[in-house]
Amino acid sequence: DLSRINLSILLVYFSDNCCQKHLCDRKYVAAPYPGQMRLPARSTELSSADNVYTANMYSSNVYTSIVCTGKEQTMKQSFESGMIVYHPVLLVATYNLDDTPNAMLVAWGGQAGEKQISLSITPHRTTENIVANGGFVVQCATQQLLDAGDYVGIVSGDKVPDKLARAGFTVTKSTKVNAPIIDQLPVAFECKVVELKEEFDGTRVVGEVVGMEVDDSVLTDGKIDLDKVHPVVYDNVMNCYRSVGPNIAEAYSVGKKFQ
Repeated sequence: DLSRINLSILLVYFSDNCCQKHLCDRKYVAAPYPGQMRLPARSTELSSADNVYTANMYSSNVYTSIVCTGKEQTMKQSFESGMIVYHPVLLVATYNLDDTPNAMLVAWGGQAGEKQISLSITPHRTTENIVANGGFVVQCATQQLLDAGDYVGIVSGDKVPDKLARAGFTVTKSTKVNAPIIDQLPVAFECKVVELKEEFDGTRVVGEVVGMEVDDSVLTDGKIDLDKVHPVVYDNVMNCYRSVGPNIAEAYSVGKKFQ
């Protein structure tokens, strides 16, 4: 329903009473939509190629393209900037300078190499701890303990030193790096620092995975089974957490039918 789209200009009225799901090779005109800002109208000639029609228009800082196949019409909008990348929700555990355990929630992080994990962290106590200790532990937040993980992310360890205990977490010291492992989370990546770089108003931390602790309960045939881990991802568009779905196809295989 084009009338529901919040644009300053709207593409309207195709000749010969073409309905919105069909287009003929006719002219279209961009005209002001009632109640919206009135911008200069723009018109052009629709051209057809293989029965595909494209109409473009500009409105404020939004560029809108309507692509029609002759049967169905789809609309795409292009914005000046934006991001829609779903990141794993990670808890990063470190020891404070007084050897008390601490953790933060990180949404900008993931695998950066065969054995490397990269994190983008704004100025934070965790950054200081990583620099001082040379190591940290990364663990996946899970659906079962998402409320506890979120609490760790919204509460500062400077103000609530025992926030891990309040969330119901206990820790065990890693045998590979000077960092704690949260006992209740099933997968832990023990990382030693290999690179620190100040960028984008924060610090990029790259750690090499030197050890991994995994609960037997989330293994299938000796491999980590995400159906058992129940990890979550962060949706930065809707500002919410989302679950990771089931296995839908074999990677680097399902596309072979096009070869």
